[in-house]
Amino acid sequence: MTLHLKTLFVGAAALAATAALAPAAWAGCGGGGSLTPATWTTSGQSGPALTRIDYGRPPIAGLWSVTLTSASGQNNDWGFAAWNSDGTEIMNSGGHTPASGNFCMGAWAQTAPNVYHLNHWALAYVPSASPPFGTLAAKINIKETVSLSGPNAFSGTFTMDIYVQPSGPHLTDHGTITATRVTPF
Repeated sequence: MTLHLKTLFVGAAALAATAALAPAAWAGCGGGGSLTPATWTTSGQSGPALTRIDYGRPPIAGLWSVTLTSASGQNNDWGFAAWNSDGTEIMNSGGHTPASGNFCMGAWAQTAPNVYHLNHWALAYVPSASPPFGTLAAKINIKETVSLSGPNAFSGTFTMDIYVQPSGPHLTDHGTITATRVTPF
């Protein structure tokens, strides 16, 4: 009886080791690639409803060299934008000095395959040489809808609402945005 329990224990240990070291098996189609189910949820925001789609790690995530051009052909801004996989974005604007405010950030969602919507906010300052080193001049809301045209490029449209502070006029502009991915090599 003792020999039988010892054999059973050794056999169970060998089976467990084999299962732990065996490669993953895939049942079904797809050849064992990375499969992530898509989920659909509707936006709870007021205004036009957007649909957020979760396809796993988004292809938009990464660092991009961006250019915003107004409908009149004027270069509105350029710089480097990091689209993070958690739905946040940050841009270092090359078209503005650090003294007037050159970093801005936003939140984005994927709305269709290879299509993304970004709600981006910037703060602009009138620089000053003495403390408090500037006063708020405007709050700027930029909304973009962009489409990936491959793994390393996207383009789309933007609208820009400029709220002059403290209670100045509300200005609006629109145009196109183009971007190329900044790669590590």
